[in-house]
Amino acid sequence: MRPFDVQPLIAAGRLDPRLFEVDRLLAEGHDDARRDRLPLIARRPGGALRAQARSARTIAGTGLTALQADKSRLPELWRDFVADPDARLWLDAQIKVATDGSVPRIGAPVAWQRGLTGKGVKVAVLDSGVDRAHPDLSSAVTESRDFTSSGSADDKVGHGTHVASILAGSGAASGGKYRGVAPDAEIVSGKVVDDAGQGQESWVLGGMAWAAREARAKVVNLSVYCFCDSTAVDPVEQAVEELSAETGTLFVAAVGDYWFPAPGLVGLPAAAGSALAVSSVDREDRPWVTAQGPRPQDYSVKPEVLAPGEGIVAARAKNTRAGSPVDDHYTRLSGTSAATPHVAGAAAILAQRHPDWTGERLKAALMAAAKNLPGVDTYTQGSGRVDVAKAVSQELTTSPASVHATVRWSDAGEAPVVTRKITYTNDGDAPLGLTLGVALVAQQGGAPLPAESATLDRERITVPAGGRETVTLTLRGLSATGGIKAGAFSGYLTATAADGTPALRTPVGAYVEPPTTSLRLPITDRDGDPGNAGNSFVTIVNVQTGDYVYPQPDDDGVVSARVPAGTYLISGAVDTKDTWTTGFTQVYDLAPGTREIPLDARRTAPVELTNDQPDAVLTGAAAQLIWQRGTAGSSLHLRGDARRRISVQPAAGPGLGYDVSTLWEREGSGPEQPSPYVFRDYRYADGAIPSDPGLRTRRAELARILTDVRSQGAATRGWFRWSASHPGSGLFGGEAMGVTRPVPGSFTLYLRAGRDVAWHTSLWQFENDPLDGGIRISRGPRSYRAGPQADLINAAVLGPVPDGGSTRTGDALRAETGCPFTGALDGCGMDGTLGGTLRLSRGGTVIAERRVPQGWNWYWLDATLAPEAATYTLQQSLTRDDPLATLSAKVDSTWTFTSSRTAPGEKRVLPLLSVAYLPTGLNGHNAAPKDRATIVPVWVRRSAGAPGAVPKTLTVEASFDDGATWRPLRLTGSAVFGSVTIRPPAGAEYVSLRATATDSAGNGVVQTVTRAYRLG
Repeated sequence: MRPFDVQPLIAAGRLDPRLFEVDRLLAEGHDDARRDRLPLIARRPGGALRAQARSARTIAGTGLTALQADKSRLPELWRDFVADPDARLWLDAQIKVATDGSVPRIGAPVAWQRGLTGKGVKVAVLDSGVDRAHPDLSSAVTESRDFTSSGSADDKVGHGTHVASILAGSGAASGGKYRGVAPDAEIVSGKVVDDAGQGQESWVLGGMAWAAREARAKVVNLSVYCFCDSTAVDPVEQAVEELSAETGTLFVAAVGDYWFPAPGLVGLPAAAGSALAVSSVDREDRPWVTAQGPRPQDYSVKPEVLAPGEGIVAARAKNTRAGSPVDDHYTRLSGTSAATPHVAGAAAILAQRHPDWTGERLKAALMAAAKNLPGVDTYTQGSGRVDVAKAVSQELTTSPASVHATVRWSDAGEAPVVTRKITYTNDGDAPLGLTLGVALVAQQGGAPLPAESATLDRERITVPAGGRETVTLTLRGLSATGGIKAGAFSGYLTATAADGTPALRTPVGAYVEPPTTSLRLPITDRDGDPGNAGNSFVTIVNVQTGDYVYPQPDDDGVVSARVPAGTYLISGAVDTKDTWTTGFTQVYDLAPGTREIPLDARRTAPVELTNDQPDAVLTGAAAQLIWQRGTAGSSLHLRGDARRRISVQPAAGPGLGYDVSTLWEREGSGPEQPSPYVFRDYRYADGAIPSDPGLRTRRAELARILTDVRSQGAATRGWFRWSASHPGSGLFGGEAMGVTRPVPGSFTLYLRAGRDVAWHTSLWQFENDPLDGGIRISRGPRSYRAGPQADLINAAVLGPVPDGGSTRTGDALRAETGCPFTGALDGCGMDGTLGGTLRLSRGGTVIAERRVPQGWNWYWLDATLAPEAATYTLQQSLTRDDPLATLSAKVDSTWTFTSSRTAPGEKRVLPLLSVAYLPTGLNGHNAAPKDRATIVPVWVRRSAGAPGAVPKTLTVEASFDDGATWRPLRLTGSAVFGSVTIRPPAGAEYVSLRATATDSAGNGVVQTVTRAYRLG
């Protein structure tokens, strides 16, 4: 989900949408636990924007700057970026390396016999560096450059050396056995992958500019990839296009290794139009990976050629272990990045044969000569497997080397027509007579496109010697009365010689648009002015397929889009200066043809927000426009406050919903003088966005909760947040809003009362920044009655609460650390500084054990168990090293439980017990008086969702020397609920507690909390 304020910037091409793809950011290790900086690429960053970054580096020859943005300063960086209309910002995404391939199979020895070995051709290898001392490469590499932060151009990974030797290795260390494709080519090495095997787009950009402009390489090998292509033109794609046009360099790039079918998943830089995209085949010329096109934005054919990529033996860099080492000099690798240097080497040989050819001509010839693989679709193989022996003799080529087109639906009713011109070039000494044909099949199901839908203006042509001949391919789409099925199609334009032998196969990709609605959405703000890319956005979602588009308004504030006819959710927002934000959400049935839907803020209803507390001021407001169907849904968030009002367009219909949340504090309050009260109110409407969308806060309708908040031993600040949900809210709860207050402290909290409103509360304790806080407390869902009541947050003893995450499914057990530092009345308490161990055993034999690295807030252990019922022991020992918490410094739990195989598909929660304490008379820092006894209520609880059993036995002990010695305590009451009295000896500073408990099912726990509460 993207925040509202970023949508216009994404639509305008200023901001990279990948910055908001949480799964990608986590996969690349950009979470706060692993990295305190965010790598960015900026175009024209101003001085302020540079100042907010921890480091800035100009990427030579690109007009771009690589930034390392300090996460603690992201808000300031964001403000500077938004304020500069010329700035552009992208994620500096990680690139990867992949490997494999074999030389004689692509016909290289045939070219060598003709004296074509790549001699005089310079090829750049942009990778992890090259071992220049390797016998196979010592005379080939003439220049090296480091674009990473490694400080050396040497290859410490082994990947770049392997790639370079496939391309141009001499085979000296193997007596010529492992000779490269173009053994006499000159190699220039650009290191764009660091010594840990990771790379950044900015490093690749710098390497490409250097290779093409400064090193003047004819061919650039890119055996690196990033599955990060989007419909927008990103820096890498733009650089490939600009450098190819400017220098005539051919960029040969790996499409990436992917092992599950994923149409349209083509890595960058291979996805760039001018790049020659390479995938791989095994030893039997079968596709080795599942990478396949089309390129989503235009249905062009990618990959374009294949090359060997399975078990390729090539040079091994010194002191590296990449792949499967064969001996000291060679290793075996597989993948598209080993296939790619086969093609780059073939291009070097062809460039020696035709030194005046541009990269475009080299690409066309390699594709024209490729061996087409029977039974493999066009979007998987492109032209086929590279054949350098044929390429050096190839006299017939086409321009373009492949064809793609989108055939649009015609509103007028007649079948639309799209034409593409294809020029045949004959470099031979004799004219070529050709018979032409075109055949396309559906990407889904393989049904052929009717012959009348794809035709040529001529079936036979003669291409003169040294000359050209152009033909026209016509593609016809659907008509209003029916016709071919819409969708993606692929195939070939074939040219057959006079003797009946295939002369050339040109890949063709096409998309036939289905019956389509041409949408026109005029956007108008509350002042009557048109919306623009800076203050408005629109999202259009197909509710059947989930496909969505983010079209951008033009200069007149009109959004135009073409979408397949169907049912759509249209959501949008527009700001009116700094005074209003307005939202629209409605579901429309769109028929083929044209449709205009005005989005006029002047016709919307204001969200009136009031409070009967005389001195209260609105410090936060949020309205949410919701649509949901089953597990699918969408929400539009609109934020306001006392200065910025909200309005919404009323609507009604199945799946629609609306909520509004407010936050009120006393006027004039702030960090130094916190408000004595906080109001959090909430309203939800199901099935409609109401015509009266306001929220009137009345104290008599709210819960009035006197809230005391304790510390965990040290004074801190706390970021309190509350969000609400409603039984009808389904996928979406209300906006989380809150305040920062001192901890410990107290205030009156007002919350909307009623059984139909459930509140979720969280508290993050911190010293300087809430996001740095290791201590996080959460509660909920919880409903409240109206009227006065009291609450206590962060109350000692802070101990373990198994949260139901420890389970058994079949014979697979997962044990989780759960919530190890939870207050007696809280739902879950965690700390990002924990460390320790998890150990599972049976009958004294350890089955599984795992160390919990210091600095995590949650961890787990997996084990496979025997199917029969047995008694197991799970030991969890956790410590934390948090300057904000002096209590519960160490928490140990030893659980015993019986478990057996579950039914197929059943997940059973482990019956883990825990013991809770609530000492009376503690102060704000959870400290009890030293000079008198403390009564401590105590009770036993079990994991949420575990099989029912009642507590049976409970014993409690206390220690006043951090567990060196223990004293038994007399329990009053029972294990269900009882109490103990603790009388500390003179000089004691802390009380530690140890409890042993069992339940009626025979499960048990021994739980020890070191420094459970303080004395003094």
